[in-house]
Amino acid sequence: MDSSDIAWYIASRDGGNKQLVKLQKGATKTGLGLDDIRAVVFPLPTLLEQVVIVSEIERHFSIADEMEQAVEQSLKQSDRLRQSILKQAFEGKLVPQDPSDEPAEKLLERIKSEKATLNRRG
Repeated sequence: MDSSDIAWYIASRDGGNKQLVKLQKGATKTGLGLDDIRAVVFPLPTLLEQVVIVSEIERHFSIADEMEQAVEQSLKQSDRLRQSILKQAFEGKLVPQDPSDEPAEKLLERIKSEKATLNRRG
């Protein structure tokens, strides 16, 4: 248990704070003595329970690490597949080509020309 755990426990309504409120003394100015603060009980699991908890946490971290590696591998594979598909598409190998279709360069030039004609009219 580190200092942030202790601070959280003391600040929690049902934890240390409840104990400290019960221990406050004084009619005009309420307060606590050092012995009162030392009397606050911090519930801790047994050593065996702590070992089991740490073991479970480490097991879950291990699973999370494996999942992260699997995701990274899948992302790399996805990127390779995407690049392969784009390469095949640009090479005209993705779908069967119709030899009667005009080449892409001529199609793009025709579209550009038609667009320029429409812009002049509009």
